[in-house]
Amino acid sequence: MTDFAPANFMSHYYDVLAAKVKDGLSVIAWQGDTLSTVYPYSMCDGLEKKLLADAAVLDVTATTLTATNILAELAKVKAALPASISYKKTELRIWMGASAASLFQQAASVLPNASISEAYPLQYQGIKIIVSPGMSADTMVATIGMNLVYAYDLLGDVSEINTINMKLTTGDATIRTRTDFKFFVGFTNPEEIVYYS
Repeated sequence: MTDFAPANFMSHYYDVLAAKVKDGLSVIAWQGDTLSTVYPYSMCDGLEKKLLADAAVLDVTATTLTATNILAELAKVKAALPASISYKKTELRIWMGASAASLFQQAASVLPNASISEAYPLQYQGIKIIVSPGMSADTMVATIGMNLVYAYDLLGDVSEINTINMKLTTGDATIRTRTDFKFFVGFTNPEEIVYYS
């Protein structure tokens, strides 16, 4: 039997809200563009826009990714890494969207020693792959993890969350929630970042 007590409902409400905020922040972090008129893209400039604008970033021309070509395209990304960091496999990361990660697992599953009973590990030649659902399709970024910056100002965020039952004020059967915080994405050492786009 399902318990519809107010406390349980609000717990579920906040879980759903947190998932939506997480998804929105992922999109903003990668595809944000303050010139856009579409929410949430318009909230701030994301990494893709900033990487494209920086001449020091190591650009690799992208193609439409498929299960047939993704391993060859990953090889191009790895080959573009500068010698100064290419050997730091424990620190290197490759970020890609969920569809590209799925293509990678599909392609890697036919390699020798690949298990057909479970997903192939998300790593390419010892470099960990990070799935970033907010990234544009056919886009990848490779660098050491410390070079990408995600900054949040969430001090006191618990006390800053306001939930208003609109039924008590306007009669609408609606709950509204508001919180305010600062969010920023950026990068350091652009000469160590490979951007496949």
